[in-house]
Amino acid sequence: MKKLMMLILALVLCVPVFAEDADAIPQQIAGPTNGTIAMETAISTAMQVLPAQPESYQTRAELVRMSDDGIRWIVTVFDLKSLTDGWCVELDAFSGEVIVSYTTYDGFFLDAYNRWELHKGPHALWTLEDKQFYDALYAMMPAYGLPMAGDISKEAALTKALFVLGLESADGYQVGYGYLFGGEGYNGVWEICLVKEGTVAYRVILEAVTGDVYYMEPDEAGNG
Repeated sequence: MKKLMMLILALVLCVPVFAEDADAIPQQIAGPTNGTIAMETAISTAMQVLPAQPESYQTRAELVRMSDDGIRWIVTVFDLKSLTDGWCVELDAFSGEVIVSYTTYDGFFLDAYNRWELHKGPHALWTLEDKQFYDALYAMMPAYGLPMAGDISKEAALTKALFVLGLESADGYQVGYGYLFGGEGYNGVWEICLVKEGTVAYRVILEAVTGDVYYMEPDEAGNG
């Protein structure tokens, strides 16, 4: 009966009502709908609840649909003086109520990261799109993206990674792919991870166009 009454109330008000889950994670960018608060209002509200007010800062705000089907504003504020301090505030997109807020640990939103891993498993095994989306929301300087025209395929990158690691195949491992910006010139790099029991056993970083190896762990000497 209580659920039925809540549904009726939602229909009467013509405003979506969701049971917000503090552990929910973003699924996709959402477009503004009737009743969502403006971005400027979301940022202003987020700034008011910060434990400290930075002198120089950068803000970012995205309207997203969550895994519990709720809609939230995710507002990040980065301290441009320290370059490591940062805050993230998630607000109900309709009421402006703060759902959850957290701070960085050495420039890293550990709380958000743990929530995502709880839903999606180890970061190394997230999809290319999930890694890009996470960075777009929480990273001061987003690193993960998607491959571009002219890059070798992820399958070709895996083949090269297996070769330099001296492995005949990836049998027995889960394969994780990442694409990061930061190669020579304007090229990106492929990140290939071989994961066993939730832990990265091997990691190889390859230039995305040529396939040249930039980094591998463990290296030839067996160092991690």
